[in-house]
Amino acid sequence: LTSNVAFASRAVLSKATMDKPVGENMTAQNLYGVLTIIAFTLSLPFALYYEGSGFAAAWKASTAVVGAPWLIRQMTLDGFYYYAYNEVAFIALNKVSPVTHSIANTIKRVCIILATVLVFGNKLSTLGAIGSSIAVAGTLAYSLAKSKFQ
Repeated sequence: LTSNVAFASRAVLSKATMDKPVGENMTAQNLYGVLTIIAFTLSLPFALYYEGSGFAAAWKASTAVVGAPWLIRQMTLDGFYYYAYNEVAFIALNKVSPVTHSIANTIKRVCIILATVLVFGNKLSTLGAIGSSIAVAGTLAYSLAKSKFQ
């Protein structure tokens, strides 16, 4: 729930900035880049404080299993893919309303859950099935209401 609220809040505030850009060249891509730099700068002290003491031991244990070059490559690729995914999400947000974007994010999560059930054979609990059904029904209701009142 907290993740959805944070995601929706970021979408609404970012969309407001996209509609009235501050400065030159503040496209969706550049806005996401600036937000990422700010978030990194604000998060780094907390990460170092809470996780910094255990980093060396975790690094040593991980590189003993897979090797440093492989781990560095995988971490770099993971960071790149995550950044690219979020930048594409910002570009999409620039094209649609924040509500549509949040609905798409919700249905994306349901699709990921269903894919893990089908591909990896994960068990879907009764509560998970009910939650996924509610998300799909809500998406359908939103789409029908939007098409009726446009």
